[in-house]
Amino acid sequence: AGWLPSSDPHNAESLPEHWAGRAWLSGFDGSVGTLVVTEHAAGVWVDSRYWVQAEEQLAGSGIELMKLHPGQGDAPMQWLADNLESGTTLGFHAHVVSLAPARRLEETLSPAGIRLRGDLDLLDAIWPDRPSLPEAPLYAHDSAYLNESRAERLARVREAMAEHGADWHPISTLDDIAWLTQLRGADVDFNPVFLAHLLVGRETATLFVAPGKLDATLRESLAADGIQVAPYADWASRLAELPEGSRVLIDPARLTLGTRQALPDGAPLIEAFQPSTLAKGRKSDADLEHVRQAMEEDGA
Repeated sequence: AGWLPSSDPHNAESLPEHWAGRAWLSGFDGSVGTLVVTEHAAGVWVDSRYWVQAEEQLAGSGIELMKLHPGQGDAPMQWLADNLESGTTLGFHAHVVSLAPARRLEETLSPAGIRLRGDLDLLDAIWPDRPSLPEAPLYAHDSAYLNESRAERLARVREAMAEHGADWHPISTLDDIAWLTQLRGADVDFNPVFLAHLLVGRETATLFVAPGKLDATLRESLAADGIQVAPYADWASRLAELPEGSRVLIDPARLTLGTRQALPDGAPLIEAFQPSTLAKGRKSDADLEHVRQAMEEDGA
């Protein structure tokens, strides 16, 4: 069986086309839905916003519309537990499944004798013209909308790390990375974010981004604030090289199972709400004024 959620390595809802495999495979292109494929059946689980759309787009595909009701987020997991035979293996791509749902998959399916295998990108072998990862260049966020520096924001994250006793903190959520680095991009429709990971240490930080997306000026600006740049593809291998005994702060709701598996065996994990998400949610007076201006323009 195969598990294909609407997700990517950054736990995003709006996906670059490269990660929109559920939409490509099923024909249902709503923003949220989980596709499950077994040897004899297939279904897409969607909430009530998409029932009409999914029914139309799935017609004739052999994929069944599975209606999700409030409070039934784990329904596709339970369906697998009820319909797969003991000894079956469920395949998925660990780098597009968040750690918290992956744990629920294990808790739901293991008692039914169903094995999990997360080392498979199920789409690569069957998607011959799969879109490549976006290559749009990055740019600096307009300083007129900033009331604190990049260094100050990193310092706030490091203060939270110190409170938790953490040496390292991996971040994959794109809005947090854009907020911390004060950079913007065009990798996702209608949202000025860019594909990247960020590894924050007590004294260092590394931004993992595709080569060519950063010009020399932006690299120098990041370096001045102590942020090194590494290739996007090096994320997992660099995590595996963290010093033995490193204490790592992770947020299971905002990090993938693949990232968790890349960390060194035995690394002490500290699970907590992601500090940057909390920090950027606390708006300054200047932030609030910009929100009001945006709402006025949008309303007009």
